[in-house]
Amino acid sequence: MTLNINVETKNVVKIFALAATFTIGVFALLKMYDALILIMIAFFLAIALNPAVNFLSKYMPRKRRGPAIAIVLITTIATLTFLLGSIIPPVFKETSNFIQTFPETINSSFYRSEKVQNLIDKYKLQDEIDNTVESSKHRLVEYGQSLVDKAGTVGTSFINTLTVIVMSVLMLTGGAKFVRRFADVAYRDDLLKKRHEKILSDMYESVTGYVVGQVSVALIASIIALGALALLKVPYPLPLAGIVFIFGLIPLIGNTMAAILVVLATLVLKDTTSAVILLLFFILYQQIENITLQPLVQGKTTNLPPLIIFISVILGVALIGPIGGLFAIPAAGCLKVVLLDYFKHRDDVKPGDSPKTLVEKVKHRVKRTIQ
Repeated sequence: MTLNINVETKNVVKIFALAATFTIGVFALLKMYDALILIMIAFFLAIALNPAVNFLSKYMPRKRRGPAIAIVLITTIATLTFLLGSIIPPVFKETSNFIQTFPETINSSFYRSEKVQNLIDKYKLQDEIDNTVESSKHRLVEYGQSLVDKAGTVGTSFINTLTVIVMSVLMLTGGAKFVRRFADVAYRDDLLKKRHEKILSDMYESVTGYVVGQVSVALIASIIALGALALLKVPYPLPLAGIVFIFGLIPLIGNTMAAILVVLATLVLKDTTSAVILLLFFILYQQIENITLQPLVQGKTTNLPPLIIFISVILGVALIGPIGGLFAIPAAGCLKVVLLDYFKHRDDVKPGDSPKTLVEKVKHRVKRTIQ
């Protein structure tokens, strides 16, 4: 039995063209990955700042957006610069002091205990301990030097930050006009245009509402943490509160990360008792926040299940680091808006539908209406 399969040449050409296009597209996306990440960051930043710009523009002469954009951006950059400027110098200072005093601290700890010193003398471990301390000091110095060497990436980070700011300004200035003009040219169906405008409006409300809510939650947490640090008289309370605010912007895991860093810093800068008290404070506050503030923020914005939120944050962090954790939930909220719109309109009649498809859509719509 012989089976003959005839394949037209044009079909073979189409398959190879599709494969080549897909391969080129994948390589192009990989090449443009960093640029696409910057564009996404600028897009979310523009959406987050737009409510403040709209509010201020009402009080500007002739309701101009330019001065409002300048005020909002300058305020945001000044706030972030102040927070980072208050955090980085103490960290470098304490790290340098720790490296310099590390051998003396270890030696004083050993010599302070007679039992430990007797064991050292009995088993002749002093030389090994001295060698270990010195090697540890050299390793700490090497780690510090590697951090200094990596400071060369600050220039690249500055350029990327400037790029994001410029793109955000352009989006805030002319983004809405561009979208409206594009919609007027691209859409012929007014119903489809209104539907997509509704999608964009819901996505905008989801993102802005979540950003405003999360910033409010992080701000409240940092203020309360600042009060606790001041009561315990922990050194550098403002930088530590700044750490709570910055990490508090990351959903779910941000407060835990901030608590660990602040407690460790308190243990190094103050004493064990203060660190334990602060740890108990963070645990108590986290429980209160999870019961009150977080459900309020998430319920009125994205309204996503906790599992979806957690998975979104993990995927965002894995994709582009901590910044991905910031954008994960708003992105998931936007995806939810698109899916809900699709499920709502999937039974809509389209000109190209076959009679069988039309009958199935009508049956499904009638069934859904009865339910």
